[in-house]
Amino acid sequence: MEQIGSKHKVTHTGGFTLVELLVVIAVIAVLSALLLPALRRAREAAKQARCLSNLRQIGFAWQMYLQDFGAFPPNTTILGSVFGGKTGSDAQWGGDLPADQRILNPYIQSGVGRESSMQVFHCPSDDGFNDGVPGSAFDRFGSSYIYNDGGLSGAAAAKIASDPTRVIVAGDAGWFMQVIASYAARFWHTDSEKDPRFNMLFLDWHVGFVTVEKNGTQGDDRSSEANE
Repeated sequence: MEQIGSKHKVTHTGGFTLVELLVVIAVIAVLSALLLPALRRAREAAKQARCLSNLRQIGFAWQMYLQDFGAFPPNTTILGSVFGGKTGSDAQWGGDLPADQRILNPYIQSGVGRESSMQVFHCPSDDGFNDGVPGSAFDRFGSSYIYNDGGLSGAAAAKIASDPTRVIVAGDAGWFMQVIASYAARFWHTDSEKDPRFNMLFLDWHVGFVTVEKNGTQGDDRSSEANE
């Protein structure tokens, strides 16, 4: 009886050679080098825009506060970093002031619930104060932003309305605050040496992405460049 043997057809599938793999890796590396900086800039631009949105809401809250009280609070009763926001951890500088004692909190409405409302005072780029202590300004002081308590202490609404270029609230806080201190300390949204800009809220209630010189009280509003 003839034995029928089976025949197996062996096929060889082609694979990448070492050279081809190295070429692919090199192309990926080049694309990453080109795209990652652009992605980082886009991500930071989104955070900077969110920060401006926060300041707009804080501006609306200040307007309601002034309607009720007619003047900004004296700096003997409220410090610049604790005008609103959550209870922070830094007792040395008043950051542990309870949230229910912060004057602007009753005027802030955002999202659902108290914790969501507190995020209005949180800059998404907040990576802390410049004193070497870890933690964001938001976690330490309850707010990423600083109120111009020195320049506006007790100022009546009617008086300040004629000076719209002055700053009410600043991001990258004092932390740099040019109308209080003579130096710029933090720039969360830009390179502090090459492009020192920050978000600010002004007395005419507009917000801007601005450059301010040392000891200056006015800003070069570059908010239109925020997303470039």
